[in-house]
Amino acid sequence: MSISGAFDSASTQGTGTEPFTGLRYGELIERRALRQPQATAILYNEREITYGELYEQIQQTAGFLLAQGVQAGDRIVCLSENRPEILTSLYACARIGAIFTPVGISAPAKEVRYVVNDLSATVLLVSETASAVATEALGVGAACKILPLAQQAGKDSPAAPATV
Repeated sequence: MSISGAFDSASTQGTGTEPFTGLRYGELIERRALRQPQATAILYNEREITYGELYEQIQQTAGFLLAQGVQAGDRIVCLSENRPEILTSLYACARIGAIFTPVGISAPAKEVRYVVNDLSATVLLVSETASAVATEALGVGAACKILPLAQQAGKDSPAAPATV
């Protein structure tokens, strides 16, 4: 989807019968990407991500999550150190109506398992650093999918996580 298609889908909240009329979470990013796509949105480890790039990464991640079967109302847990992909995933979840819950990288497997089970999460997004904890927390063949966050090394790197 191009930036010009940012407002093409109506968002619903609550009962699902009335359109949401307020500002949707992440909409300010989209508006800024339309107005100033070359403006800096994020500085991380001397890497600059523009609003245009951030918006495209959000769209890619939302598309990836939808392709993985994530739907509005699904709960997504993210276990990662602080990095731009957390914001990308957060806004992508908001875009499709999924509920995003971050968990700190220092959380032990027992706590991660509790959060995933308590939320009935369908997806656990993990950084490479957290993959061992995620596997220990959920085990093999868990109902919750474990998907890794891709690192954005350069401009052309996709924001969408790679499948396991």
